[in-house]
Amino acid sequence: MTYDGLGYRLRARLHLEAGESVERMSPDRSVDAAMLALHFAEGGDHDRAYEYALIAAERAERSHATTEAVTHLEGALASARRLGRIPGDQLRQLWLRLGDARDRSGLLEGALDAYRQAARFEADPVSDAELLLRRAGVRERAGSFSAALREATTVRRRLEDLTDADACSARSRAASFAAVVRQRQERAVDALRLAEAAAAEADRCGDRSALARAYGVLAWAGLVLGRGDSLEHTRRALELFEEVGDLVGQAHMANNLGGYTYFRGEWDETLTWYARCEQACIRTGNVTDAALANANTGEVMVNQGRLDEAEPVLRDAARVLRVSHHLWGATFAEMHLGRLLVARGDLATAERMLRACVDENARMGSAASAYESALHLGECLVAAERSEEALELIERMRLATTDDVSIFDSARALVEASALLALDRVDDAARTIVRGVAAARERMLEFDLARLLTLAARSGAVDPQGLGTDDPLAEARRLAGRLGVIEL
Repeated sequence: MTYDGLGYRLRARLHLEAGESVERMSPDRSVDAAMLALHFAEGGDHDRAYEYALIAAERAERSHATTEAVTHLEGALASARRLGRIPGDQLRQLWLRLGDARDRSGLLEGALDAYRQAARFEADPVSDAELLLRRAGVRERAGSFSAALREATTVRRRLEDLTDADACSARSRAASFAAVVRQRQERAVDALRLAEAAAAEADRCGDRSALARAYGVLAWAGLVLGRGDSLEHTRRALELFEEVGDLVGQAHMANNLGGYTYFRGEWDETLTWYARCEQACIRTGNVTDAALANANTGEVMVNQGRLDEAEPVLRDAARVLRVSHHLWGATFAEMHLGRLLVARGDLATAERMLRACVDENARMGSAASAYESALHLGECLVAAERSEEALELIERMRLATTDDVSIFDSARALVEASALLALDRVDDAARTIVRGVAAARERMLEFDLARLLTLAARSGAVDPQGLGTDDPLAEARRLAGRLGVIEL
């Protein structure tokens, strides 16, 4: 007779006997805790099922096996419901741990549900604030930026009259988190302002974690705004995350250092930092941030023309981020997939994908990402011989974007100049190329510079003296070689 054919009572008795046998013979019950929890849960002994599920969950959490931790915490809570006598404070902690594990596993909706369950149990104001911040973090990763900011503001409002150290730390963490949300929205000026205030508050409170997060935002904003202190802030943030033993924070700073070296044109080092970020995320069971690191890697590969290598990296990253409801990350990966398709000449598919990225980023309030996606869509339209439409799109997006997107000035010039040349507006194209080259040189954007110089040389539209070089094509090839670009 098969297992499924056994009656419920017989199955329960067999599980109970199996569990008791393993319990008697096991040299280390903590190693066998997962098996013991299963047998006792199926056997109806929920006291022992609860005990062993907790041991198995703790073991999984220590080894950053987040998917296993989710399973064991869910089992512990199921047994707790059957027992009906587990104290509320213990149940609250279990739901919090389950929310954290689901979050790291990319189960964002499940994480929010676990935090909602935890909120049913009474706690002190600081603990409630910490719960709100956890929930806000999930909303931020899901692209619900306004909701995330509202919850961070609620934390600060609820704690504003409390003067103890714990309340001060929670307020500073809420302040640094608000800066992170503005970073995710790509509002660099607002993010910089909030991060400076958050860093000052975290320093006063002595909260190293909040200070590290604030410095991370300062580093990003400095990079986007062309300030000279980005690398200093990144290194300081990394030191602080190392001091507090925050592996997730360290992974984020490795990603930021990848971004810093990316814009400096040191792409071999960039790929090394992104790989380090991905490996750190995998060690901590953080599948969504590992996928983001891979999406960044895919961007570099597309730039270099390594399309066959980039495609599986980007498709896998997009899939993981979509399943995790990490909408901002998913659109980022899909945007670069769209670029890959443009490079391959699959313009119809690329257009659909890039239009979806523009629309989705706009709905999330990520104006800079919507603008960047529109630039790549514009490049697709030029390739499809729809240059007038491309120019209209870029101008419409420029007028609709109030954030500082000057970092894209050279990329915009490249698309506009290509469109103008296709329309035989050579003088307008020449002026646009000169403007774009100046912007690329000012921000040290070597990839944009190489592409603009190549366009200038091949079109013959610009006097080389106006480009700051005697031989634009030779400089473009030198830059491409440094970046590892196969073909411009």
